[in-house]
Amino acid sequence: MTVTVRRRVVDESTVVHEISGLTLNKETLDKIPSDNRVHERLRASFPNLDIEDEDFITAKTSKTLFSATSKTTYHTAPSGTIPKPESLSNRLPEDHEYAKLLESKNLWPVDGTAEKDWSNRGQHAEFLKSERNLLNAILEVRDILGSTRTAVVQSVLCKRILLARKTIQCNRRFTKEQAIEEVAHLTRLQHSHILQVIGTYTMDTTISILLYPVADYNLSAFLDRLTPDLLGIEEWNRRKFFLRRSFGCLSYTVCYIHQKLVKHMDIKPQNVLVRHIQGTDGYRIYIADFGIARSYQTLEESDTEGYTLFTRKYSAPEVVDKATRGLGADVFSLGCVFLEIAAALARAWSSLSTVSLDRAESEWDRICHLDDLLKSNEYDDSSYQANIEPLQILFNALQTEDRRPCDDLQHIWKIISQMMTVRPEERPSSAVVAKWLVHHRGGCCRAVSEPLEAAKRF
Repeated sequence: MTVTVRRRVVDESTVVHEISGLTLNKETLDKIPSDNRVHERLRASFPNLDIEDEDFITAKTSKTLFSATSKTTYHTAPSGTIPKPESLSNRLPEDHEYAKLLESKNLWPVDGTAEKDWSNRGQHAEFLKSERNLLNAILEVRDILGSTRTAVVQSVLCKRILLARKTIQCNRRFTKEQAIEEVAHLTRLQHSHILQVIGTYTMDTTISILLYPVADYNLSAFLDRLTPDLLGIEEWNRRKFFLRRSFGCLSYTVCYIHQKLVKHMDIKPQNVLVRHIQGTDGYRIYIADFGIARSYQTLEESDTEGYTLFTRKYSAPEVVDKATRGLGADVFSLGCVFLEIAAALARAWSSLSTVSLDRAESEWDRICHLDDLLKSNEYDDSSYQANIEPLQILFNALQTEDRRPCDDLQHIWKIISQMMTVRPEERPSSAVVAKWLVHHRGGCCRAVSEPLEAAKRF
């Protein structure tokens, strides 16, 4: 007799195991396990059965035959290049240095019902340098997405899922403990507009973090291409619609981050990612790179001072001045991102031949040349915090200007001007901004991780 075990990922919280070819009487049902190692337990319960194992992911499915559910688990179709599951002896032992590091960040041990076992060694694993070929079989490199002096980001195919692998070279200046901080923050945050951690592994002096999904652009690159000449009118209109909606999506996501008492501390267009949703004309936006973020136990603890890493152009005045800074610093940085989105929309409108020249004149034209405004600073400081006064003058002009190409953005200017005030106590909270922009949000905004999708192109 042959029994087929199929695993379907129904949604972000449920994996359904479907078992066919087995008479499901009461005695049999009592022996069927409800965990994610169904095939192993079936072999133990029914040693004479020939069990075939099939995995695949689907967006929606209904339960048929017998279904045993478990929490979200990393299940994908087997590939011919993937080694067979290894014994439990390859999992991290309790006394392993990496296990202790993970445990100190509340990342280990992993709940077996929620574990994303991408490696057949668990969600967090160790690989020896001599096992590089084995690792390359599990994670097939597809592209280089970016690199710095200490890290490289690649897209890798794991079974059928395309992941981003961030490999960090650790040393005395940047330790493994510091590298794993980002994992701790992302594990604390489960949101459809935040990258999710699939797993990690260590090899010699490096730590690699596996993230989902892989984006197509960062927001800065996406905005640079927002012209009808490059995209064509139809795609241009789709992207404009997406960007208008992104005001609501980003504000809601930052509000969620703050509700979890996490301060991102480096919100900027390069850390906001955009992905084309395969099989559709739509896009989705994500907040990424929590490498210098901080988590707190209470709201009062989030007010900190002293030196911290930051990106000067998008940082709030109190961050640059090393003064006391709270969650409002993220609101200022988000306002800078909103300003660049609005500027790109204005640039796109002014480049369209059907828009008369008088509608792109005066103050409106200045927003189309935002870089020129920042570069005109008498102290050669092109950061936003150093140019708040001329920016506020610009915002006031845009709010009172009678004729403009994008009348539906008028209220956005007012919100941005309030987010980018000098004094943090005068800024709205992220919750207030999210409330103001609630009508810009779509059904994509949910406080759950995005379900994994198999890559269509291998």
